[in-house]
Amino acid sequence: MVLCSALAEVFLLKMRAKRIINYYEGDEDFQMKGEPHRRNVFNNYAAASSSGEDDLIEAPEKSKEQLLKIRDLLFRYGSTGCHEVIKKVLAARAALCLRLWFIGIS
Repeated sequence: MVLCSALAEVFLLKMRAKRIINYYEGDEDFQMKGEPHRRNVFNNYAAASSSGEDDLIEAPEKSKEQLLKIRDLLFRYGSTGCHEVIKKVLAARAALCLRLWFIGIS
C-alpha cells in the first residue's frame, strides 16, 4: 500500500510553474524564496532546469500556508506518493506481461 496525495503533487507542480518553489516530481522537499537548501534533494531540479533560488518569487500568504502543510506531509511520508504509485503499477504490469509471455511460449 502506498499513501498518495495527487492534490498535493498538482499544487506543488503549479507552484513550480509559477516559479514560487523549486521542486522536482517525487522529491522529498521543495525550496521557497529565501530558504537555504534543506537537503540534497534539489539535484534533480537543477539538472532539469537552470532556475535557481534567485529566480523564485515570494509566495502569497495563503499559498505559503498551504505549502507549509504540504511540507509537513512530505516530511512525514517522504513524498506525495504519486510517483511511487506509478512505479508500482508499472512494475506490476511488467510482471503480468512477463507471466503472460511465459504462458504463451509454454
